[in-house]
Amino acid sequence: MDAAGLLAGAVCFTALAVCPDGWTAHAHTLSLLHHMSREMAHGRFTGVLSGGDNGISEAALEPGDVLFCHNPGGAYGYWTHVVIYAGGGQCVDAFDFVHGTVLRPLASYRPYHAVAAFRARQSPEWRRQLAQAALAEAGRPYDPFGALTDRRSEYCSKLVWRLFHDRGVQLCPASPWVLPDDLVASPAWTNVGTWRVPS
Repeated sequence: MDAAGLLAGAVCFTALAVCPDGWTAHAHTLSLLHHMSREMAHGRFTGVLSGGDNGISEAALEPGDVLFCHNPGGAYGYWTHVVIYAGGGQCVDAFDFVHGTVLRPLASYRPYHAVAAFRARQSPEWRRQLAQAALAEAGRPYDPFGALTDRRSEYCSKLVWRLFHDRGVQLCPASPWVLPDDLVASPAWTNVGTWRVPS
């Protein structure tokens, strides 16, 4: 076994030790841990953004749109982050341990390699109410191990999943961990634009 394989095994073992009870029995969690450890071992789990400008356009967005963000240096999947556009050039983002759930300017997502905007197949009023509900989540702490139904904390894809679920829209089946890639394939919405950093 090479050094990368040993590092991947060590990372996966450590991650298993900190997972909440019952998570390690779920194949989805084990697959996620395996993927994260493999990416870390190969130096791709850096979180560093491309530094370019994908040119995302506020004019194309409406309150309640959901933005999927791709970072090649991310930990898992193609879509590595997801936020809710609240309107006025602002997004609700369950960001990290330091910041928690915050309001961030749309420009914060320009350095992502790609951003795709999706719009729920619901009325504009339904989407505006979704945006208002998202704004009410600002200030909640970040916890990547929080259960989907636990309202004390958020992580990015849990926030989106829960807000839609609370309004009767099932984006994907519930599991211990919901990823942006799990949400993006939902028939509940349509793509209204994709922006990429020029090659």
